[in-house]
Amino acid sequence: MSIAITQAELVEALIRASTAPEDAKTAQQMATESGMALWQVQKALRALHAQGRLQAHRVPFIGIDGRHGMIPAYTIRPA
Repeated sequence: MSIAITQAELVEALIRASTAPEDAKTAQQMATESGMALWQVQKALRALHAQGRLQAHRVPFIGIDGRHGMIPAYTIRPA
């Protein structure tokens, strides 16, 4: 017995599987919104992680080649 699943059903399942709150941002989103280079954002995220202030989540992602997956997104805890 095989089960067929559509692409739309797969995307919906990935979205439901997300553990991230709505304010979680990927490093690329933070770079784009802040005007900083991606490497600068990543360096800041590493520093926040070292301080115990970074909370990592997983969010759905669709690549330009159509691949579906989950990538990290972050929220920052207050100091």
